[in-house]
Amino acid sequence: MGLFDAPAESPPGEDELGPRPPRSRRGLWWQFWFQWTYLLVGSVLILAVAGLLLWLAALGGDVGGVGGGGGSGSQNRIGGSVLLTRRQYLLERDGGPDAWAARVQEALRLGTQRADRRRAEQERRRAKALAKGGTPPPLGPDRLQLTLPVHRGAGLGVVADLAAAFGWELDWKPTRTARLETAHLVRRSPGGAEAEPVRGN
Repeated sequence: MGLFDAPAESPPGEDELGPRPPRSRRGLWWQFWFQWTYLLVGSVLILAVAGLLLWLAALGGDVGGVGGGGGSGSQNRIGGSVLLTRRQYLLERDGGPDAWAARVQEALRLGTQRADRRRAEQERRRAKALAKGGTPPPLGPDRLQLTLPVHRGAGLGVVADLAAAFGWELDWKPTRTARLETAHLVRRSPGGAEAEPVRGN
């Protein structure tokens, strides 16, 4: 093995496959009940900054721009909302393995539907470009990211098992880079099969 050779990727260990540590009940309670105060104060601050920027723009100052980029692959991110919904609060507080598995399966179903729609749009654009005699844009792989609020109580082993039924495969390298907080999935085939629903308690 040379100096710059990458080490072979090791198989996932038990500590990587199991559920992540749960959030504290007290922290969940504080976030759930005081998020409305934070939301109100944050909204006022955002409106104040936006008003200041509009005022500066009206005076002729250079405010700057917001850039955006596009990509050719289908990339979807599920989970990680700013607000803690009642459903997520109850799941984080009292959810058992079956409830977490059902949450993962719901997220996989949603991610698969989004990826299918995006893939159909990309195929339509490719066909349109080919009909005009142009070079069609290359198709990238479908990717899906499940954040920690989606899979915390299930674990990445359950995510990998359930994802296989939908045609997704867990990509361990970026998942490990994200400290096991975001499950990075890659679609094996664009026409993945639907899975049977997991029954909760």
